[in-house]
Amino acid sequence: MQNPTLEIPSIITALTSAPSSHLPLTFQKYFLPDAGFRHPLCRVDRGEGSREKVAGVYEWYRVMSPWNGTNILSVGNELMIWRVVYDEEKDILYVEVEQHFHVIFSPFKPAPSKLTIRLTLQEQAGLHYIATQEDFYHPEDLTSLILPPLTPMVRLCLNGAGVVSNINARVAGFVLGMLGMGVGAGVGVGIEDVSVAAGDVGNAVGKVEDVGKGAGDVGKVADGVKLTNEAKVGDGEKVAGGKATEGGVAHGHGVKGDGSARDRDRDRDRDAKDKDDRIDMKKLKKREGEVRRRALG
Repeated sequence: MQNPTLEIPSIITALTSAPSSHLPLTFQKYFLPDAGFRHPLCRVDRGEGSREKVAGVYEWYRVMSPWNGTNILSVGNELMIWRVVYDEEKDILYVEVEQHFHVIFSPFKPAPSKLTIRLTLQEQAGLHYIATQEDFYHPEDLTSLILPPLTPMVRLCLNGAGVVSNINARVAGFVLGMLGMGVGAGVGVGIEDVSVAAGDVGNAVGKVEDVGKGAGDVGKVADGVKLTNEAKVGDGEKVAGGKATEGGVAHGHGVKGDGSARDRDRDRDRDAKDKDDRIDMKKLKKREGEVRRRALG
């Protein structure tokens, strides 16, 4: 074929409707010597001398149905008579055909059946030859080709299968949805509980750490107060002793004569120490309150 788009309708007509004497010439002109053929009811693989085997299939087709008609409804994707869509890049033709096949001994009236023919071409010396022919039928169309009275039953079964598929899809979706919801909810709740528990543990640990820090701070404050008090007491005694010694040496008085002065100094130091202790205790209580609030908050 020089122009597959224009020549394929006449080639299909010659293969199916032309006189049998023209069949060998048609195959030699348009098919490769190793051409293959695939059909729901038969198959010829590509190989040496396979073209003659494909021609034998067509010859038997004519014997089974001496009278048959073929109408080319469309070629490719266009539903127009004698219109062709040719994929030049892949060198493939798609032809939609309606045929009336009547078996010679069948008492039933022939019924039209549709099929799609896929022709894989191969270019040699500037011409396109048929390398493989593949025929595709729907189940009801294949039934119309073989046993037309069963076509309505096959169509009914196919429609029923469509209804059953929808019912099964809804039932399966409901069941899987229920199972998925149950499992998902359980897992979600478990993970959430674990997360909450982990958060509580973390908060508790944080509070314990805060309490520990607070206790440490309280201990440090207490130690500081103790050291301060000891230092103040020691300094007070030292100062008092110094004054007494200085008074006794400078003025020549005895210890008994300066007793009242030492008492006043000691009372003054004690008052100062008590005042400092009260201030330190207030600070300590304030610090303890802050630590408790931080630990509880």
